[in-house]
Amino acid sequence: MTITLAFLIALAGDTVSGRIVDSAGSPLPAAAVQLVELHRTTLAASDGGFSLPDVPPGRYTLVVRHPGYAAVVRPVVVAGPVRVDLVLEPAPFEVEPITVTATRAPLANLGSPLPVASLGPDALRRQQSVSLAHALAALPGVRVLGTGEQIGKPVIRGMTGARVLVLEDGSRLEDYSWSDEDGPSVDARFAERVEVIRGPASVLYGSDALGGVVNVIPADLPDAAGGPGFLRGRVEAYGASNNIEVGSAVTLEGASRRVGWRVLGVGRFAGSLHTPAGELDNTGFGAFSGEGAVGVRGARSDAQLRLSHYGGEFKLLEANKPPGPEAGGPARKMEDDRLQFTAGRSAGALRLELKAQWQRHNLIEVSDEASGGGPPTESTAFDLLLNTGTLDLLAHHGGDRMRGTVGFSGIGQWNDSRGPIPLVPDARVRGAAAFLFEEVRMGRWSVLAGARADARRVAADPDTILRLTAQRRSWSALSGDAGLVFRPVERLAFAANAADGAVPGLQWGFVARVRLPAGRRAALGNGGVRGGAGRADRGGARALRHGAGDEPHDGSAPAAGAAGARRRRRGIPGWRASGGPGGRGGGPADAARLARHPDGGLRAGASRRRPGDGRAGPVVDDRPRGPQRRQPALP
Repeated sequence: MTITLAFLIALAGDTVSGRIVDSAGSPLPAAAVQLVELHRTTLAASDGGFSLPDVPPGRYTLVVRHPGYAAVVRPVVVAGPVRVDLVLEPAPFEVEPITVTATRAPLANLGSPLPVASLGPDALRRQQSVSLAHALAALPGVRVLGTGEQIGKPVIRGMTGARVLVLEDGSRLEDYSWSDEDGPSVDARFAERVEVIRGPASVLYGSDALGGVVNVIPADLPDAAGGPGFLRGRVEAYGASNNIEVGSAVTLEGASRRVGWRVLGVGRFAGSLHTPAGELDNTGFGAFSGEGAVGVRGARSDAQLRLSHYGGEFKLLEANKPPGPEAGGPARKMEDDRLQFTAGRSAGALRLELKAQWQRHNLIEVSDEASGGGPPTESTAFDLLLNTGTLDLLAHHGGDRMRGTVGFSGIGQWNDSRGPIPLVPDARVRGAAAFLFEEVRMGRWSVLAGARADARRVAADPDTILRLTAQRRSWSALSGDAGLVFRPVERLAFAANAADGAVPGLQWGFVARVRLPAGRRAALGNGGVRGGAGRADRGGARALRHGAGDEPHDGSAPAAGAAGARRRRRGIPGWRASGGPGGRGGGPADAARLARHPDGGLRAGASRRRPGDGRAGPVVDDRPRGPQRRQPALP
């Protein structure tokens, strides 16, 4: 407690104030005014005026947003009281003006050398999707690898799973990414906006951010801004007719003096989907997510504690369902709990930031089992528990011409296979990294460059079912990035970027061949796979107009050489590699499928491309076999 109070000691700060009006000079009440670096947001009063007191000296990014108007971004240098009066212009579309993901610090979208896309609050509310990946499918360059409308993983430029990193407010979200039927454990309704980086961002977020980064950014906590305390709430509801889906969100928040807090809950329930050919049995879901956060701020420091829960039961459509009148089928039960602590301290041009998170991710599959001629009974097929702790220490510095971030990251992860089918052995991961990223501005030109070093160690316990002995592996990886941006006018930019990153070692590389009763499906891995064998190099040039993307809306990846982009994959013994932008393989995080074999075991099947989805699927052995009971759909 003494350390916390010392960290948050209040010193006299300055006030940033002003007035927000439209082009006719009329005030815009309820315009949101944000100091991005300090995570502080206030609303303009009825006369358009706003005030943010106790702002420490330094350089900040001021963003003003109002529905129906183009957002405005202004740099603010605080060395005393600051007055900022802004005029907002009408705009038919919601365009996010900045990104905090491309460089770990606020940066104009047009100033990023990597392609950036985002969904704002209005677009996220219209989506009303329980799956983050499906909500992002509207963005250029992003597609979905999913099971129905309730489970999915984002696909960025043909890469998915462990090659696309998902963050919540800059902290990584871990799951069983090798499974087709597991996805990011965060409800898009909790986000104020979602940013997507298309391309390798390994320098800032680790060597597994090879395909891209998805960052779910929550809204800032309420700020009394020197005024009286307040309490407010909001209730939302929606419905869909196809699957009789209903949902509701309830928010309660308030602020008093230097403390702000928020409680948010979202419930969603849906039946099976319907098509012109009839009902798709076993495609419904029920989900409940909740979040609570409290924050305290001083003149030079702030701290925030956030507890999040995401969970539900998601039915799984069986592609080869046995004939019979009975309904039902396998289902995934998923629970994800996260505890996050963030703190920041400003000292002139230097801002220190700490991010710590503990995540508990539990994935269970249940299936129907025959019971002596009676109705099938529900039984657990597998039960996986993943605990992950992460820590990030960041130092941001800024100046007139040069700014950047120095960071240190650590991760500890524990996997526990508790069900009757051990898909992966019990394993532990330890990792650490250090990185440096700098931006130099020279008039209309900007040069951005960075480097990162990662080290990771994986230890797996022996498992008799998987036929594995105790194993220890260590990997290291170096990543680099360099970009150049030229802005001849304010709303036009030309950018080029080259990046290099390597796939790290993952505990899923220990998955081995499993012999199960006839009809079971499982994953095949190779215990001899070495991490770091997959590598991607990308580069390219693009010209942007304000608010326009640089890739086709259908999400297709650019042709090799069309924008200077290229990808190289090395074949790894024991793994199949699929070429093309949609290929999966060439790395330990991708588990090859097995085809069913009539002798009761499993055999590795050749792969073929499924039209339209860009994935490689197994060739199933269709030779006659004896009666089979319904089995769970394993990853």
